[in-house]
Amino acid sequence: MAWPTRCSRARASLTLIASQLLAAPAPAAEQGQLAPAFELPGIHRATESIALTDYRGQVVWLDFWATWCAPCKQSLPAFEKIYEELGPRGFTVIGVNVDERPKRVVGRFVAGMQLSFPLVSDRNLETSRAYGVQTMPTAFLIGADGHVIHEHTGFRKGDSKLNRELIVQALDARGAAARKGPAVESDA
Repeated sequence: MAWPTRCSRARASLTLIASQLLAAPAPAAEQGQLAPAFELPGIHRATESIALTDYRGQVVWLDFWATWCAPCKQSLPAFEKIYEELGPRGFTVIGVNVDERPKRVVGRFVAGMQLSFPLVSDRNLETSRAYGVQTMPTAFLIGADGHVIHEHTGFRKGDSKLNRELIVQALDARGAAARKGPAVESDA
């Protein structure tokens, strides 16, 4: 009997996750709709829990990724750079890991990437299903008002520039709304 190899275990894990994601209903997080709320355990600190509502008023790039995803190995560092640049303007990235692999494997992967933005674990894939995620990576740009602005799947050369432009537009809209202030009804 042959022992499973590292590749065959990874392939089996990928097949299981893919089948669970493909069984998901149609995307629930569509452009213009309120982003589904979630609260997930943090990866950086085991006792930490992160909720989307923690970032209300900020522009959020919600990025679903996995350690076995080759494009994720390119997209995560790219979004780390955007996060470092635009974070002070009210932008954050929340990385949602979908691995079923042990926490130590994910932890080593994250440490090697040197990611500073918030990272959470969606091992049961409930949040992934709520967003209708079917491929890795899949990301959602969520405006300061909590509505989905854009969905992005995959990662190719040039995507960073396009996505950065969308993020800057969302930040500019956030700033314009803040300068405008709340709507005031008149008695006239």
